Amino acid sequence: MMTERKGDYGLLPTIILMFLINPVLSQGLVSVNDYIRDYSRILEIQGSNILNPIILKYNQHSIWGADTLEGESKNLWDQLKYYAEEDLPGFNVYLISPRVGYVYSSKYSRPYNDGPMWSGKGSTVEVNAGVKVKWGRITGVLYPNFYYAQNKHFQRQSPGKTGLNPRQNDLNYQLSNMIDWVQIFGFDSFNDFNWGQSNISAEFGPVIVKFGTENMWWGPAVLNPIMMSNTAPGFPHLTLGTSNPLKTKYGNFELYSFWGQLSESQYFDDNPANDKRFIAGVSFGYRPTFSEDLKGISIGFGRTIYQEWSTSDLSFSDLFLSFKKNGPNFKQDENCEIVYNESDQYISLDVRWFLQESGVEFYFEWVQNEAWLDSQDVLYTLGFQKLYQVDNATWRLGFEQTSLAAARNQELRNAKDIYTNPIVIQGYTNQGNLLGAPIGPGSKSQLLRLDRFNKLGKYGFSINRIRFNDNFFFKQFGPTGDFLRHDVEWNFELETVRFLKNYEISGKFVYSRRMNWHFYHNLDVNNFQLLTSIKWHITNKPIFTIGSKEQQDH
Repeated sequence: MMTERKGDYGLLPTIILMFLINPVLSQGLVSVNDYIRDYSRILEIQGSNILNPIILKYNQHSIWGADTLEGESKNLWDQLKYYAEEDLPGFNVYLISPRVGYVYSSKYSRPYNDGPMWSGKGSTVEVNAGVKVKWGRITGVLYPNFYYAQNKHFQRQSPGKTGLNPRQNDLNYQLSNMIDWVQIFGFDSFNDFNWGQSNISAEFGPVIVKFGTENMWWGPAVLNPIMMSNTAPGFPHLTLGTSNPLKTKYGNFELYSFWGQLSESQYFDDNPANDKRFIAGVSFGYRPTFSEDLKGISIGFGRTIYQEWSTSDLSFSDLFLSFKKNGPNFKQDENCEIVYNESDQYISLDVRWFLQESGVEFYFEWVQNEAWLDSQDVLYTLGFQKLYQVDNATWRLGFEQTSLAAARNQELRNAKDIYTNPIVIQGYTNQGNLLGAPIGPGSKSQLLRLDRFNKLGKYGFSINRIRFNDNFFFKQFGPTGDFLRHDVEWNFELETVRFLKNYEISGKFVYSRRMNWHFYHNLDVNNFQLLTSIKWHITNKPIFTIGSKEQQDH
């Protein structure tokens, strides 16, 4: 049985028809979890003139100007020319390069940083196509997402069937009743349509105002950014900030503030009054440029805060919510009872430092989700990467570690898990997916990877170990001394990206060995995941122009 989850499909046939009628003109667009963004980071370490943002990375951020690619090394990807825009006058319409993706998972779902798409067990097919319009200061991107998920049933289990989250048919996360983290979206196959990486923006000198649904990625992490990742679908939000890092004699500065709406999934509860949440955030980035000794250093601060949103809750002062002073997420009243705030907050510090001469990069993200003075839980992602130039190829060796586990005295302090909240009970999620690191609350991850880049694309191999929800493990099994039940997953991944004329073809194979699945002794399973995609570029020229100098000359 196939069901539609939501959405209006009337627009999609129009977009596909436009693509079929004009199959000779299209423009590249950096999409969710795109390797183009990863490659631009390598070019930056090597000294290329890349316009990488400092902290907040939108998927439509302009990485290259049309003149940036001149004089670069012979190892540069030819496909980058499709992402380099000319600043053309007049009204210009581009077709965005269409993309088709396919995911197959044999045993269970692993939806890591896949944006609007949710890939369950079985096959999932995704289609992206759209248009981009530029007119002076105004830019509009229509890049919706459509996918079909086979969504085969797989067993969800909770240790001892505790039923901590008594939601509909155990579809939601079972180890906490303070988070809307869906483990399987129903029992049938379904279609879904959403606006994906769409937005409209206006630039006024160094300032940009933008409204859209595109994903945000905060910080330098490559797999597990703690504040904002590509794991959940993008939410509707308004952004005000710098269009590019602002260059001064004291360094480069970046500032963003956003206001948005988070939505509850249909599998959490039956109370329509709490379906919406208001979220506000601010990020500040600084990159010193006045000293050669500080070259390559970036520092960033970020804060997000969210609360329930009903028709009468918001006021004008909530526009400044991310700048307001906010104490601990909980305190004790005169009866020594725990009283929680009506909002939840996260504060981050990011540091990135790369050395062009040696091709080494170090990075760090620290996040605090309680008061600054109660910093016993060190939630962090840290990593490094080292580049080696061998003949006509660049090799990269990288490592990243993430810890979202609380200190062992968590119960004594009445501390909650990251991304969960007892008042705003959906937690730090959107449409049943995590806004932050995909490994989830209380988990730890180590990633080791080796990649080879050359003019034709890349090859890569990585090993990733995840230990899920240590917070639950130690609370549940620590008192009994049963320390052999850690839920651990080992992932071995092979990846390739190849360029064939105007096509970008990618493939990834992941073998996962999950041991003590859901903390059950010796419940070990194997999962095989195949991810492929193809993107078609023809040219980066507009398909339709009004008011250009060339037209005026004629």
